[in-house]
Amino acid sequence: MKKTVAILFFLLILVQNVYSSDLAIISLNQASENELAMMCSLRNLDCGDSKSEMISALKEILEAEGSTATTIEKDSNTEKENDETFSFEIRSANSMKRLSSSNSLTILNGDVVLVFKENNEEKTLSAQTIIVDTENFKLAAMGEVSFAIGENEESLFTQDIGGEIITYNWETNILNVTNASVYTERENSDGDSVEFNASSSLMTLNTETNSLILNDGFITTNPTNAYSSISADKIALLEHGDLYLENAVVSLGRVDVLYLPYFFSPGATMIGNPSIGYESTRGTFVNTTFELLGKYPNFESTSSSSFTSLLKTDDSQDNYATGSIYNSEEPTSKIQQWAIDSNSYFTLMLDAYEYTPYSIEDDDNGSVVLGYVSQANLFDKALTITSSAITSIASDGIIGDIESYDYYPVFRYDASLSAKYQFEDGSINLYMPLVSDPTVRKTYGNRLSDFSIDAIWNSQSFPSTYSSDIDSYSWSMDSKFNLSPDFLFPYIKNIKVSSFDSNIDYEWEKNDGSYSYVIDEMTLGDLDADINGQLFTTIDENEEEKENKDELDEKTQELLDTLYQSSNKSSTDNTSSSYYDLSYNLNEIFYYTKEDNDDTELYNKSYLTLTSDGQVEPNILEVDNSTTFNFIYDNVFDDSESTSIDIKTKNAIQLPFINLSYYFDTRLYKYSITEEDGDIDEDIYEFEYSDDYITTHEIEWEKSFYYYDLIITPSISLELPPLTLLIEPSVTLNYKNIQNKTVFTFDIDYPDVEFTEVENYINYSINDLYFGLDIYYDIEDSKTANRLVDSLVLTSTVTYSNKDRNQYFTHSSKYYGLYDDSEEDYFSDFSFSYKNKFLESKLNFYSESSKLELDYFKNTISMEDYTKYWWKNRIGLNLDLDATFNYSFSDIYSTYLSITGSLSFEIAEFLSLDFSITTSNYGFYNYYDDDDNFDFSLLFTDLANSLDIFGDGIYSTQFNLEEVSLDMVHMMEDWDLHCKYSGSVVLSNYNYEWVTSVSFYLQWNTLPELKVDESFTNEGDGWSYDS
Repeated sequence: MKKTVAILFFLLILVQNVYSSDLAIISLNQASENELAMMCSLRNLDCGDSKSEMISALKEILEAEGSTATTIEKDSNTEKENDETFSFEIRSANSMKRLSSSNSLTILNGDVVLVFKENNEEKTLSAQTIIVDTENFKLAAMGEVSFAIGENEESLFTQDIGGEIITYNWETNILNVTNASVYTERENSDGDSVEFNASSSLMTLNTETNSLILNDGFITTNPTNAYSSISADKIALLEHGDLYLENAVVSLGRVDVLYLPYFFSPGATMIGNPSIGYESTRGTFVNTTFELLGKYPNFESTSSSSFTSLLKTDDSQDNYATGSIYNSEEPTSKIQQWAIDSNSYFTLMLDAYEYTPYSIEDDDNGSVVLGYVSQANLFDKALTITSSAITSIASDGIIGDIESYDYYPVFRYDASLSAKYQFEDGSINLYMPLVSDPTVRKTYGNRLSDFSIDAIWNSQSFPSTYSSDIDSYSWSMDSKFNLSPDFLFPYIKNIKVSSFDSNIDYEWEKNDGSYSYVIDEMTLGDLDADINGQLFTTIDENEEEKENKDELDEKTQELLDTLYQSSNKSSTDNTSSSYYDLSYNLNEIFYYTKEDNDDTELYNKSYLTLTSDGQVEPNILEVDNSTTFNFIYDNVFDDSESTSIDIKTKNAIQLPFINLSYYFDTRLYKYSITEEDGDIDEDIYEFEYSDDYITTHEIEWEKSFYYYDLIITPSISLELPPLTLLIEPSVTLNYKNIQNKTVFTFDIDYPDVEFTEVENYINYSINDLYFGLDIYYDIEDSKTANRLVDSLVLTSTVTYSNKDRNQYFTHSSKYYGLYDDSEEDYFSDFSFSYKNKFLESKLNFYSESSKLELDYFKNTISMEDYTKYWWKNRIGLNLDLDATFNYSFSDIYSTYLSITGSLSFEIAEFLSLDFSITTSNYGFYNYYDDDDNFDFSLLFTDLANSLDIFGDGIYSTQFNLEEVSLDMVHMMEDWDLHCKYSGSVVLSNYNYEWVTSVSFYLQWNTLPELKVDESFTNEGDGWSYDS
């Protein structure tokens, strides 16, 4: 490696090209004591303390250099064993002296500025006096010294360095500074810009490796008012943000809060990724997570920052375990490479706690937890196997029978195994959990996997993913697939298994005086499958493909210009259009269930449908038939057994050339037998020509006639015996936006024909208005009715929307002249509704004694991620809300309120407020007085009780809170004030309990995880102090 050093002197007059040894000696006599000390430092000489001793020692060196002097011309380059180019230039200097005859020692005086350039990075040194030794690749500076490193994305430090004396070796990239001060600007973990300051009696900086060592060092973010700081005998800020402290003291202002004999915080992730700290319910804890194979995807990203985070740079590269830390070097072993390529991993977890949460003993006892989590993706990720387990030995665990719900065994565990096989036509999933007791998961499952130095003195906040007991769990297997076996086509076209499931449900129950997980219910072979295919057809597949291709070619030719059309175009009219086709579909439903008392149920349902259809030439005859065979077997708990067979058929015959259709649906056969408690009930139904079997028997004719914008469609249908003989002529008129259809019904009792019913439909729409009216009149009933309107039924709908189609007004009603032979002028529906993007309201009436009465008023608000900003976007509001309020005028027990929502309000750099709630109230009937009048004072009193979160009011209110959280942050220049309240319903010992917690803490902006906090929890038996 060669390094070329180019010294560019921009002086107008060069007094001499080569200094003689005598001139150098004269210059030594004129040099100050500090300049002589720097010269000795450059030559690594022990020159003594007095000025005369230093001059004498330097004279001997200069005289020796003079005998072997070589001439150095201006702007010449010096070669080194380095291919990289290093150069510096003198930007300014008031004077220059040569202090050796070899031209290697030069002194610059007066507002000196040197600029170093290496790999496109600039370093600027300014001082009143600078001595340069080109032979030893060193320089020294004194008097108003400043060393600045220019911005570079690859550089860890972008900062200014000041001190009394600086020495710099540009070959080794070592910078030494006495009485040093360092300034830089970084982002903390919250994304805020923070000024970073350090001072030291002696600082050493390696600009190549970006390593900084401070002797008698002091680090703070505000040199004037040190709100938080670290002072130590030695502080090493290494590459990648590693921090080493020796005899360190962490302080808040002038108050020392922590002494560390030594500490190492890795900027890179450590093997084991330890999280060390203190938490009120766990005491001192250590959580470690070891990646033994592959990369674990669930490492938490710490939301807190520290001094080390201020030194880190963004690194988008993937890191891999190497030795004791992670780096960007890819693993070389084949199994590690396979794990990374396939997203597989095996991770070991080892945790230790001073106290065990939810312990059954009052005395404190710790625990050690061993666990793992793994995932293997095989066969190009078609098969995924995931497993996990955590185990612990509980010193207060029970040996033998567990007589109480809250107790647990000595050996505690929480394990699971899951597998998923995904193939082209389906999937198979398996999930098998296994737990020792109901509280093991919430005891050990909530853990940390982020490293934090500050957790040593900060009360750490654990996640609350698992907060409820596990009083039941299930083993499950489900699968589904869809196959099309080509070798069986067309006899089997498709095999579809919508579901094939099995489940085993376990419950934590007490049997024979001891609690354990026992099988509560077991379902094996829950199957839902379909098979369909074609048994017979007269359509030749090749002929059908040829017809389709010829038809496509003919249409393609029609799109071409006449010049390019084929002259001998083929015709498809010579092929037959008559065909007959027979196909089937088999649906199978089966399941077997066994309960803990050995009761079983076996159920099977087979549903076979045979479908035949055919036609004779186009538009002459079409025939369709569908016959279903339904077989059901059901055996319930060996107490009841039933079997049934049911056969039905549907038939349709159409004559398209005259628009005539014939429909005939009937049951052909039904057999059922039921045996229950020794009694047998058997029924057999064989086909009879009666309305007990025949459900549809009719002839229908319909044809449309077009006259400009008017479409007239007359139709007539005839219902045939054994059903009631009816004839229904109708006519439909369509004209632009108006549609009208009138249907007449005649009963035929040969030879009499009686006009019985008439119904008219009117639909009209124009622009933003829609109107629909259905008029039904029973003529036969009108003959015996007291009033003509008693046989009338009116159904109407009116809808209006604005031009943007984001607001809708609707009125609907249904009127009966006589309802249920008792109610006159009755409305089964009379309502007004309004709907927009966020709100849906409905006012409903009901009919009583020929009058309309208010029924209910229902409002539903749905707002998702609604955001609004004011005042130059410095005030913001974000709202998510799903709320329903139903007020019943007719039934006081039907009024209710339900709310699920979250609100975020923020004033930039001043206040942040986050509120979320899930609540409901179905007890509005309690707010009525003795005269059944709604009393708002009772409502407000109950509402006040629901807000009494610190007292007992919340336990005596109709407002049922499921979850609530309020988090307020008051932001100031140097620190933030946090106030947080949270409450939720937690299942414990078969009971739902309301658990609340309150915390207050101050958080320094420069060190966000450094907090002064107070936390309290209420589990229904009073408030307790957490830390």
